[in-house]
Amino acid sequence: MSVSANANLTGNIAILGIDGKYMRVTDTNGMEFGTQFMDDSCKFQVKQGSNSKIQLVSMKNQKYVNMYYINDVKCEGDSGGLSMGIVYLTNGMCNLTISGYQGQDGRTAFLSSQAGSPDYKGSLAVKDLEDITCCFTVQNL
Repeated sequence: MSVSANANLTGNIAILGIDGKYMRVTDTNGMEFGTQFMDDSCKFQVKQGSNSKIQLVSMKNQKYVNMYYINDVKCEGDSGGLSMGIVYLTNGMCNLTISGYQGQDGRTAFLSSQAGSPDYKGSLAVKDLEDITCCFTVQNL
């Protein structure tokens, strides 16, 4: 396993937030950045989509990372999932962008390591403006 200096989003990966915690799938198919120790709940397979976008499939539950409305991300998709773009930043970091969905009105949004709405019982937030919680490091497995 190595942390890529170029945020290589191919094959099997783990994603870390700015605080060094892994993105993981919970036992209820929710998502969180809640552990500094990697296990199967932190591992994702990258599926290449159209227009240079990617989709993520959990290696824990074999489900796609998906989005509810335009604000919350979970891991419950049976087929197809959330298509995300990649913005490469300095120091090997990246943003995962979300665009082209109904209700976004042409805007690009950013996946965040912050918790989403409590209504979804374990989701990650999607933000209209990029901030430090939207910066990730990729670990290739």
